Amino acid sequence: MSALALWRLPAISAWPTTVHSVGPRHDWGRRAGVLVRHTTTRPDPGAVIDGLPVTSLARTVIDTAAREPLAAGLMAADAALRGLDGPWFSRPAISRDNLLREAERVPVRRGRSRALLVAKLADARAESAGESLLRASIHLLGLPMPELQQEFRGDSGRRYSVDCYWPDQRFVLEFDGRAKYLDPALRGGRSAEQVVVDEKEREDEIRPQVRGMARVGWSVAAAPWRLEARLRAAGFRFPPRR
Repeated sequence: MSALALWRLPAISAWPTTVHSVGPRHDWGRRAGVLVRHTTTRPDPGAVIDGLPVTSLARTVIDTAAREPLAAGLMAADAALRGLDGPWFSRPAISRDNLLREAERVPVRRGRSRALLVAKLADARAESAGESLLRASIHLLGLPMPELQQEFRGDSGRRYSVDCYWPDQRFVLEFDGRAKYLDPALRGGRSAEQVVVDEKEREDEIRPQVRGMARVGWSVAAAPWRLEARLRAAGFRFPPRR
């Protein structure tokens, strides 16, 4: 979690009050105040961010994937594949192969299978932490992964990309976080009211081209059972239960 914060990667839980460090196995793992030391046999080139030494980006993501719930790992992995080019901090994108190689180095008893799953599911096309969270719940429901950022063209000639799309069902699922309406940085100079109007027009142009469509926010995206109920209510066809 300490390295996640320095790499500006999203986290699903509150930031910790302790700092965790790793070192060679001959260094005893122990706690001293807010610092918790861990031992490892996995060499890592590391990096320096804001003057502080941290694990490499791939190692940071895979450590999260191996130890945390699927959603937490996928949020970090998708963000790492997207990269970040911000005014105050830039983080080059890494490849899925980098994550897979790092995941293979995780000991079997330390979460290798979870780490490999996250590396295989990671997708740079997921544009937000909320979309990553949603995809984790989709996987936990046993559903096939949807196409991401599928493009539709409305009668007006405008082009729209949707978050999740299942071509075989012609079904669209959108993550609809509140930040889209409340965060000025995401509104592009529009008022919250105008964003609502634009979203309504966008949906009106997409709906005639699909069989079903649903929107979910954070609370539904984070709970697979609630997501299932929302999808069923919107007409999504689930495979028969075994």
